Amino acid sequence: MSRGKIGSLWSISVLTLWLAGCGNAGDDECTPGAEGCACAQGTQCLGGLSCFSNICVQSPSSPTTNDPSNPPTTSDGSSSTGDNPGPTTGTTPGCPQGLTQCEDGCADLAGDAAHCGGCGNACATGEVCQDSECVVVENCTPMSCPGLSYCSLDTKQCVPGCQFSDQCPIKEVCDTVTHKCVCGEGYHLKDGICQPCKEAAACGNSCTVCPAVANGSPACIDGKCGATCDDGYQECGGQCFVDYPPICGENRDNCTPCEEPEGGTVTCEGSKCTNVCPPGTVDCTLSCKKGKGYLCNNDDECCSGICEYDAQLNYFACYSF
Repeated sequence: MSRGKIGSLWSISVLTLWLAGCGNAGDDECTPGAEGCACAQGTQCLGGLSCFSNICVQSPSSPTTNDPSNPPTTSDGSSSTGDNPGPTTGTTPGCPQGLTQCEDGCADLAGDAAHCGGCGNACATGEVCQDSECVVVENCTPMSCPGLSYCSLDTKQCVPGCQFSDQCPIKEVCDTVTHKCVCGEGYHLKDGICQPCKEAAACGNSCTVCPAVANGSPACIDGKCGATCDDGYQECGGQCFVDYPPICGENRDNCTPCEEPEGGTVTCEGSKCTNVCPPGTVDCTLSCKKGKGYLCNNDDECCSGICEYDAQLNYFACYSF
């Protein structure tokens, strides 16, 4: 029912009450503020009544919102109760709060002209979606446009699309050139939803595609492109290197492996390269050699470079410098 018809019926009801009140004025005295009794415009009537034409009457919205015999109707005249519960605008699993999963992604059924009131229910050209119904806004210059629409400066009509990021779902921003909602920084579109860029195909704030990696596969690690290496390889700088000698923390900036000492092995202790020498030898810079007091045959076997004969012990031994 149109607002004009409701207003006319309400005026008739008020007039009827006023006449009834006048007819009974001689029998019973009216209680101030009671229904059908006189009031001064702007004064308080009792029980939620309104003062209209100096008579306390029911509010015009009361009978239409709560009376089951007069249910509210949609623009096509159908009842909004019973068999027509209206569109669902709750959260669909995988979609942000208030959006519904449609074929081309998550949509606001209450304001998206491509899915107005239901998935795939597109409004006609020149229409926008307002409260799940397709409407035409002839002149949008004195008002804001509803839902996911904006005011066209050329036609002065509301047209589908965004003008501000506030119109877009969470994690999305408005591209004011195309008037489309797109994924914000650090997010990319996957399965119709803006998801964090935490994978090799979209990594970091710029959602970079990580390059291919020899002896491994690309990976997104802490927002940066890295690698998951095959067995026998170690990762450094997004590349895979043979896992021995190791690359310790102090050398990871340039991915330089530790130098293996002659006669020994090398490992990482904390962030530093550390030589490991077999029993009977000591770490002698980049080699493992005999230390002081160990039997020797020549100078090269000793870390000090000195192999001398000990007459008292009757053998050659390494000495310190």
